[in-house]
Amino acid sequence: MRRCGLAGETRCRLQVVPVNRAEEWSEIAGLSEGGADVSAEICPRYVVFNRNDAVRIRATAECAPPLRGEATWVEMVRWVRVESVDTLGTDHESGPPGQRRGGDFFDVGAG
Repeated sequence: MRRCGLAGETRCRLQVVPVNRAEEWSEIAGLSEGGADVSAEICPRYVVFNRNDAVRIRATAECAPPLRGEATWVEMVRWVRVESVDTLGTDHESGPPGQRRGGDFFDVGAG
């Protein structure tokens, strides 16, 4: 991630939102260990649901970026459990419950 490299070079504070890929987390962790002031946020939906859950909950699972596969989900849960995540939160609005019901991903907002 270019932004992490810049944060390390300039010693500027950086918050990466949202982290949802293992490659991103590895880079953030490495920079933090090297003294860079980098923090990370994971949205709750990424540690509660994975791509397999989308089959069960259907369009309610629609989000951007999309839910990840089980291997990435396991990694993200591990990051939270070992307290490596600075923020477990989101700036996404999911909309009223009625808006997220239905089976068609094209009929609901990305929340």
